Amino acid sequence: VSLLASNSSEPFIEIGSYKFINDMDVIAKGLIEILYLLRCSLFHGEIVPNEQAMNVYKYGFEILRMVLEKVR
Repeated sequence: VSLLASNSSEPFIEIGSYKFINDMDVIAKGLIEILYLLRCSLFHGEIVPNEQAMNVYKYGFEILRMVLEKVR
């Protein structure tokens, strides 16, 4: 399922320069799945933890931190 809005005539949520579907539950589920897949890729050795990869994980960590702060 794509989280990006397919056209501008349907309702959307704009975050930065991206237009997402107007369904916060689906966006949240997609975000959690992406974070989980990043975790699995690192722990199962599919990604080498070099500086380039860490740039991606740095932002993933910030997103996860924000989610966990809201859950508390």
